Amino acid sequence: MIRRTLGLVAAISILLAAGQAAAQMYRWVDENGDVHITTRAEDIPERYRNRATSIIQPGPKPHESCASLPTDPRGGARVAFSLERQHMVINGCINDRGPFRLMVDTGWAGTSAISPDVLERLGIDLKKAPVIAIAGVGGVTSAKVTMVRSIQIGDARMGPMEVLAYGLFPKWDGVLGADVLNRFVLEIDNRRGVLTLTPR
Repeated sequence: MIRRTLGLVAAISILLAAGQAAAQMYRWVDENGDVHITTRAEDIPERYRNRATSIIQPGPKPHESCASLPTDPRGGARVAFSLERQHMVINGCINDRGPFRLMVDTGWAGTSAISPDVLERLGIDLKKAPVIAIAGVGGVTSAKVTMVRSIQIGDARMGPMEVLAYGLFPKWDGVLGADVLNRFVLEIDNRRGVLTLTPR
């Protein structure tokens, strides 16, 4: 169940690299009046580049890099999200490390997937991991299966859990699928750029 809060759709690209003091950001408004913000100048559509303005967004302090917004009073978690080419992206922690860029995909029916590069950075050896076949839009492909100790979204912590080592999303570090998302009712506040997760 997803409840969308009415409001202006703001596409906000969140600075994710912990320890950085600030990041260059760019803001522009499209012909529909929607506000877009990104850290990557190349993501600005060419027809809007002359309208884009440069802004500075403070980066998170190191100890806040995996912290959520204030805990939802109903017992869930609230996290900021960005919209990147119509995909919702949030910060998340894996094995208490991060933050990592995780796409929220309610259409991803199975096991959540993490980039093999991220898993290797976490010290997870994939050499002997079992391989399974998975069906995608382009047909059947393969992915390795491994375990992570935890996945944390704001204050919501899950694990140990199985994940796919799958790297077909170069802009993101992983995809959260039904095995994670079906644990929660998701409430999306587009105006504020906040995703609320309430345990089912």
